[in-house]
Amino acid sequence: MRLLTTTILSFILTGSNYFQFEQPMKSDIKGIEKEFRSKPFKLKSKIFLADDFFPNAGIFDIDQPLVFLRTDDEFHVQPEVKYYFTPDDTVRLITHSWDTKGVSKNINYNQDFSKSKKQDIEQWNSKFDQIKSEITSELGEPTDGTGELETKSKSGYGNWKERNAKWSAHGCTTELQMIWTEQDMNLAEGVRLVPTFRIRTKTYWN
Repeated sequence: MRLLTTTILSFILTGSNYFQFEQPMKSDIKGIEKEFRSKPFKLKSKIFLADDFFPNAGIFDIDQPLVFLRTDDEFHVQPEVKYYFTPDDTVRLITHSWDTKGVSKNINYNQDFSKSKKQDIEQWNSKFDQIKSEITSELGEPTDGTGELETKSKSGYGNWKERNAKWSAHGCTTELQMIWTEQDMNLAEGVRLVPTFRIRTKTYWN
């Protein structure tokens, strides 16, 4: 069983390093999150991983994740961190989500978001740029995706705004995505979506 050395763990947690690009073990998780003064969160229901979310979902036997709530003083949505691991305690996937519909959030699906800060796309763009810059400083330029804002469309779902970037470096793959939908932006197509405001990173190992 591979354990992180003190040197590697110190490198991960010092300075502005917010993400883990060296593959940790389950036994390392509490130490990592202690540095961020995170609070553990108990899931109310099971989480199932699909292949289009985690490419190795069908290969590994993944346990239910450990979830931690971090504090972000620079943003109005607080992040959730999830660690997914196999029975041998090897972490295979880590996600960081700034998500108004995250597992720790109390969601009012009838809420009017028209006067909410959550609907300010410039704030979300700024947060995405901040995260992209930090990951780039560690892994170099993205190997896929420019991170440019695009409008996407799908039959039955209408339109939404999306940004994507992906890195393959240091033996891991890291994906960064932003999804942004106005409450009423799809009414012209006869579709009214529950609004989604989310930035998420995924880092995973084979």
